[in-house]
Amino acid sequence: MGYIKILTAVFGLQSWIILLLSADQRLKKRVSNCSFTEIEGEWYVDCSNKNLQNAPNFSNRTYPIVGTDLSINHLSKFPSHLPKTLKYLNVSANSLDRLSRHDIREYPHLIELRMSKCKLKALEFHSLNGSQLRYLDVSGNRELTLSVLKNISCDLVDSYIETLILDELQCPIGPSIVLTADHVKCLRNTSLKTLSLASNRIVYLDCHVIATLPESLTVLNFSDNKFTLGLYVFHLHLLKSIKVLDFSYQSRIPVQNFENIKCAYREKNCNAEETERERRELNPKVYDIKPVNYTFYLPQSLEKLYLHDCNFKFKLNHYIYKTGENLSYVTLGNNKFYEWNTTLYGIQPVKYLDMSNNFCTNIQQDFFADGKNLIFLDLSKNILGDSFAKDINGHILRPLQSLNILNISQNKITILPRALFQSTVNLRELRLSHNEITNFEVMIHHMKHLSLLDISHNQIQTLTTDIQQAIDGIASMHPIKVNLYGNPLSCRCEHLDFIVWLNQHNNNIVFMNFENYTCVFQNEKHAMNSTTLLEVHKQCAEYSLLSVILVAVILIFTISIICKIIHRFRWRLRYLYYITAKQSNADTADPKPYRYDAFISYAAENETFAIDIINDLERNSNLKVCFHSRDFIPGTAIADNISNAIQNSRRTVCFVTSHFLQSYWCMFEFNMARMVSFYSRAGENILILVLLEKYPTHKMPLDLIELIQYNSYLEYPGNFVDKESFTSQLAKHL
Repeated sequence: MGYIKILTAVFGLQSWIILLLSADQRLKKRVSNCSFTEIEGEWYVDCSNKNLQNAPNFSNRTYPIVGTDLSINHLSKFPSHLPKTLKYLNVSANSLDRLSRHDIREYPHLIELRMSKCKLKALEFHSLNGSQLRYLDVSGNRELTLSVLKNISCDLVDSYIETLILDELQCPIGPSIVLTADHVKCLRNTSLKTLSLASNRIVYLDCHVIATLPESLTVLNFSDNKFTLGLYVFHLHLLKSIKVLDFSYQSRIPVQNFENIKCAYREKNCNAEETERERRELNPKVYDIKPVNYTFYLPQSLEKLYLHDCNFKFKLNHYIYKTGENLSYVTLGNNKFYEWNTTLYGIQPVKYLDMSNNFCTNIQQDFFADGKNLIFLDLSKNILGDSFAKDINGHILRPLQSLNILNISQNKITILPRALFQSTVNLRELRLSHNEITNFEVMIHHMKHLSLLDISHNQIQTLTTDIQQAIDGIASMHPIKVNLYGNPLSCRCEHLDFIVWLNQHNNNIVFMNFENYTCVFQNEKHAMNSTTLLEVHKQCAEYSLLSVILVAVILIFTISIICKIIHRFRWRLRYLYYITAKQSNADTADPKPYRYDAFISYAAENETFAIDIINDLERNSNLKVCFHSRDFIPGTAIADNISNAIQNSRRTVCFVTSHFLQSYWCMFEFNMARMVSFYSRAGENILILVLLEKYPTHKMPLDLIELIQYNSYLEYPGNFVDKESFTSQLAKHL
């Protein structure tokens, strides 16, 4: 009997095990499409995108399931047979048309519920009452409308809700919405931290909305709406704990396919009575303001502010922005702040600032005076070329000594002053692409941390030796990327050093997209490679020889021309030299206008005759005559004596003979007297020529022939009888 009982027990246990295993196999077969994951002793099931029409039954599982993903299926009813231990449920992208008041109560531990894009038409009143929800997402259900917010907020009044995602509850087209305090008043005493109301056609917040929001709120998302500036902006400082404020993408044109969107334009709340205020004020008044001189007080705890793509259009004039010490991230790009005419006050703590694509044409030089802590600055896609060109002393960027990344691409820049970046010592990335820069000669040698220099798509033909040396200096400390792609680089001989530097650069220099670089050589584009470099070397060698010969010819020609000019105007140059020397020694000048009546110039061979004539002039005509044998000052240079004698004499008499014409000093006296006539005596002819002998005209200097032809002269008769009459006639001329 004992053996029979033991066998019966063994076989009975075996049958129970077989039945249990077969049941488990059937369960596995039913949920074989889902994947199971264990995280710290808790199980998560992923049944997303499995074409399920009904939710699987996990109630017989021996281990607790806390998370289930049933998104992207064909469920038409809210799942009711999931494990009671469920904490996380995702039923997004199904066909659930409503959430009833009994659906959530099946899962007392549920803290996260995602129901986005479920084609919901109603959330029944009290459907969320008593839930433990901390996270609720019902976005993308465009037939709910914002009126459902009243149901949700009032149902969650005593909950632990922290995140509420209510995006895209309105149709993308239709009348604009004014959000009132009645929509959110029940959230006042909750612990809500994140509230998202993006893409709901909201145009305005009434003056009580901001004050009604819970003080615990840290993230507020109003992006992709229709907001206009209003009085509510002066209440933002009431958000005591806010860290992220998103007002981006305002007035954006929807890009959805409207044919596939079915919307219900029901602005009343679902299954909730209208409030007395709604009945009294069906169309709340919108108070629009124009941005003039205001002080904007932003929340003291704010860390990130998103105001990009808002289609705001006005000048940044004398506005003051009062911010806290935590604001580090600000985006103002893709608007139309077309002039920046004041200092951007209040950005001392900001590290990231995006002001790109604002069509700005003018920036005040102290605009960034408060930007000493900026690390990232994006000014691309503006029209700041003229403002930068005028900033020759680098005032605009001077306060930005902490800046790491600067983007001023696409700004129609043609000229960059050399000192523009002189203060940006910590710059790591400098982006200047898609401008019209022809000469890149700015200071970069002080940028010891520079790792990216992007000057692609400009009009640069070459980089100067200073820039090459600066890049080499940086590369000696750490790698640097340089982007020259899209520039009309030149392979002309005068730029040979630059081409060689490009092809034989330091290993720490990386020329981005270098394999696609081209350069202009012999009026054609050539690939920047060793073959082109060899051709350039060959061409430049021939060009260099030709250049040397050409330079030598030009130099010889120039020297010969200069020599001819000097020879042609030698007397004029000498005269100017002596006049200048005399003026510098003006203290030795005689105060009388003329010391002598005449200066007699003669050759040594005619000295006896000249002295006889001089004696007659002084005895008989009472004239004072200067001649070198008697009146020149010993120890003084002959040229100086001659110059002084001519300057201090009313007339200069030249006794012209063959010896006179062959004497250097006689011709010097003749030409100096002629120059005095031209420059010191206002064109008066002070030169008297006395021809003592017949001399062939063709042997005379041209200047002398010209004077003989156009001016009077005396001829000595050659006999003693007429000597006295000659002397008398000469005295009359003097």
